[in-house]
Amino acid sequence: MILTSHNLATVFEQLPLREVNFGRAATASFEWIAQNLQKKPPHRHARLIAIKQSAYAWRQMVAYLSRLEKNEQLQAYATMRARLATCPADLQVQLGIMLGRLGEKIENQHKSFSDRGYFLGWTMGSHPLMSE
Repeated sequence: MILTSHNLATVFEQLPLREVNFGRAATASFEWIAQNLQKKPPHRHARLIAIKQSAYAWRQMVAYLSRLEKNEQLQAYATMRARLATCPADLQVQLGIMLGRLGEKIENQHKSFSDRGYFLGWTMGSHPLMSE
């Protein structure tokens, strides 16, 4: 199940979530994203929906990461990088840009001011995750 980030904020504030392993939740979200984006939907619209669902999961992953200390964020990020290395080459490149941008944010070394590297559910024109 994918929760939207505004729903997660309410959950985080209203429930005593001391027992949740947010690092594991973040890496499990990334695992789901990697698996979902490797599927081959039967048509273009189904692929777009898969990308949109993955973008929701990405925001959920970021919400989980926000609940961690920096060293825990770095550990989760390293686990995600290792998982990405097992993906097909095209997905490594496409998702690697987005994961790299997230890593820059975690390490407070955000260098780029371009629009590249943000995980968007919908775009005008071609989507970086679409192989058209």
